[in-house]
Order: sequence, then structure tokens, then C-alpha cells
Amino acid sequence: SLAAARIGIASLPQRWGSTSVIVVGIAGVVGVLVAMLAMGQGFQATLNSTGDDTTAIVLRGGSQAETNSVITRDLVPL
Repeated sequence: SLAAARIGIASLPQRWGSTSVIVVGIAGVVGVLVAMLAMGQGFQATLNSTGDDTTAIVLRGGSQAETNSVITRDLVPL
């Protein structure tokens, strides 16, 4: 397997274009994955840090989270 790695590395200059496309593609996928995970963590941290003990959150029936619950003003009798 070491000999196969040497042959692969030795032939890199011959296939420079395809190698750089692969490297840039993998780097792009990793960058997008890290960005999406960071955005999710930031959103979760924002939701966890907002509000206080004196605030009540009312969710629409059947909603599992604050982000997918919508109660319009005309539904709330005041």
C-alpha cells in the first residue's frame, strides 16, 4: 500500500487539474457542512438565551416548538 501511495503522489503533476477540482470540491463541502452546523448551534443558543422566568410562551395546539407555532391576533380574545 505504501508503493501505491508513492505512485499516486508521483503522478499528481500529470493530473493537476482533476486533483485540484477534487480538493476544492471536498473543501467546499466541508465548509458548507461546518457553516450549517454552526448556524444550527447559534440558533439553538439564541433560543436558549432569550426570555426569562416571568415570560410565558403560548404555542398553537399540535406544535412541537416555538419556531413552528403561529397564533395570530384575531385568534386571541382580548
